[in-house]
Amino acid sequence: MRAVNLIPGVDSHDKGLPRLFSEGYESQLSQILPTYNYQHFTRRQMEIISGASSIIVNWPGVLQAQTPAASLSKIPQGLDPQILEAFITHAEADIAGAAGHINPHGSLTLNSPTFQSMRILRESVKQGGNPLTIYNNFLDGCAKEIYSLDVWDISDTATLGNIRAITRVANLLRTPNAEEFARIVETFSLIDCSETIVKGLGSTGIDDRAPNLEFLPALLIGIVRNHGLEAALKYLAILLEVLVKADSDTNPNDKTGMYEVNLERLARQAQKNELNLTQSPRFTLRRGIFIPL
Repeated sequence: MRAVNLIPGVDSHDKGLPRLFSEGYESQLSQILPTYNYQHFTRRQMEIISGASSIIVNWPGVLQAQTPAASLSKIPQGLDPQILEAFITHAEADIAGAAGHINPHGSLTLNSPTFQSMRILRESVKQGGNPLTIYNNFLDGCAKEIYSLDVWDISDTATLGNIRAITRVANLLRTPNAEEFARIVETFSLIDCSETIVKGLGSTGIDDRAPNLEFLPALLIGIVRNHGLEAALKYLAILLEVLVKADSDTNPNDKTGMYEVNLERLARQAQKNELNLTQSPRFTLRRGIFIPL
């Protein structure tokens, strides 16, 4: 966060990092990384470091399917393969070390399902294509390789939409295997709000509006722990409907794009079993982000 304080116009460490490795910021860089020396790197190595650090994509958000396909549009098509490799490696290492302050002797986050998701996302991005193609390839890969559901021969658009929505739910719940995925499919078929979930999670932010749902995994997992899977799915449907209306009322002229939603407060309530599932959440827009009242 020191980069935020040292560089004018920067409000997050993600935005500050690429600036630090750009020309003209040597003084700020020396304050944050005093042992760093430009002379230790070739011009090509600096191009790779600068290029990789300038890509701002919520990689954990894509892995957990809390962010829509539009988030991948920030990866330039035809990007230099070495820069892409450096970016992905940095993103994966960042996830693996997320809880390093708790246990410095091993990763608490890099379990087998997470590693599989990482590999599938890495391969999907490297295969290339537009953001929606990459995102769908990722979801389809998770469905097949983690949840044992072969989707490659399915051509019906509606069926694929249902499967991808359920796969997003599975990733949001950090589902570890095919058995747990089957339980989600069964519960999905029993609720009367499945179409709302399919429509909400089927939005891409490319040719429509779609939310980036920060803290949604923690929110849903908390509800599942205290009230069960069916309650979590029903609350998800309510949440998606409320957000569509909130965005439409606030941004009536915006027909495409991704909008930000921070669900941290609701997630904390769900984890503590303090969330009222019978009451629809209300949101307000603060600094461009929807937050619950």
